[in-house]
Amino acid sequence: MKILLLILICAFSAFGQTKATTEDGKKAILNPNGTWTYVAATQQTQTNGEPTATVYIYRLKEAGIYNRGRDIKLDGKKILELQQGEFFGVNLAPGKHSVQTNKDDSAITLDVEAGRRYFVYLQVGTGGLYQTHTFKEMTAEQAILEMKKTTFADEKQIKNPDVNFVKEKPY
Repeated sequence: MKILLLILICAFSAFGQTKATTEDGKKAILNPNGTWTYVAATQQTQTNGEPTATVYIYRLKEAGIYNRGRDIKLDGKKILELQQGEFFGVNLAPGKHSVQTNKDDSAITLDVEAGRRYFVYLQVGTGGLYQTHTFKEMTAEQAILEMKKTTFADEKQIKNPDVNFVKEKPY
C-alpha cells in the first residue's frame, strides 16, 4: 500500500494537491512536497453530492460550575444538549454558520470551507450571579489534545435528527 502511495506521490508531485484512493479504499491527499495524509472519514461525507466541512464542538469539565447541559443551536435551531466533558461533530455545507447556546449573547460565526475541519471550544464560566458562555475557535492540535479528555455526546441528547452528525473521533 505504501509503495502505491509513493508512486502516486511521485507521479503527481508537480500538480499540487491530488486526491488518491489506496488499495483498501482509504482516501488520501498527496501534497506537492512528497508528503501525504489520510482524509478522515468525516471529511469524505457528502451532503446532496457536495463536499462538506466538519465542525467539532467540545466542552471540558469545569470545576465549580453547575453540571447542567447547554443547548447548542446551529443556525438558530437547537441541535443538541452538550454536557461537561463531551464533544460532537457535524458536517456542514460550505458557507457561514452560527453556533450559539441558549444565551443569545454567546455565539460564534464560522465561514467554513469544504474539506476542512474546524474546532470550537465552549467555555462556561461564572460572571457574578450569572454564568457566561464563550465560544472560541481552536487550532486542531490544541483542540484534539483537549478533546482526548472528553467523550462523545450521548445520542439521546440530539434534538434535531436532520443534522448530519459525525460518528468518528477527530483523532
